[in-house]
Amino acid sequence: MNADRPYRPALSSEEVWEILVDGAGKQWDLAAVDALASLARMEVQADRPFDLAAFLERERPVLDPRR
Repeated sequence: MNADRPYRPALSSEEVWEILVDGAGKQWDLAAVDALASLARMEVQADRPFDLAAFLERERPVLDPRR
């Protein structure tokens, strides 16, 4: 949502948050949205601005679901 696509420009972090919150429990997994919001609160409490776009672009290990 926060990247340009051929059919639409990138959305701002604020627009993405609004879409995620509005769709939590319906379109998006409620636990996943809650977890992302919790991470955002931790960043803010650490006096760091939470940048959704930067967070989503971070490298994260892929978990093996068979473990």
